[in-house]
Amino acid sequence: MVQEIIECLDGTDPDVLRAQLHEDFLFVDELLMETPEEYIKGTEGMWSRNIDLTVERKVVADERDCCGFNFVREIEGIKHIITNLFLLKNGKIWRHIINRMPVDASDEAVSFLYPK
Repeated sequence: MVQEIIECLDGTDPDVLRAQLHEDFLFVDELLMETPEEYIKGTEGMWSRNIDLTVERKVVADERDCCGFNFVREIEGIKHIITNLFLLKNGKIWRHIINRMPVDASDEAVSFLYPK
């Protein structure tokens, strides 16, 4: 399932993304939770900014009920490991949780809720 999700996120088709989402889908980013439509709109924004999800990408889990991958991205001049975990129900994404941590542990993580 993780390969299907990666291919979907590497693409730019909101209908393909929508088809991957469970009817009770929620996206969790720090304290923020998004509905499917908010998530699709946010992903379209990511696509329009050409964010590269392939840099040092690594699958971290690929099981029946959960899967995930991480990649490296520079945010505000600091390299971060972006980890995306997906909880699955009935073969669809039920929850998507994201975590951003600096590659160098001495750097402070960037918060999108509490920008500097």
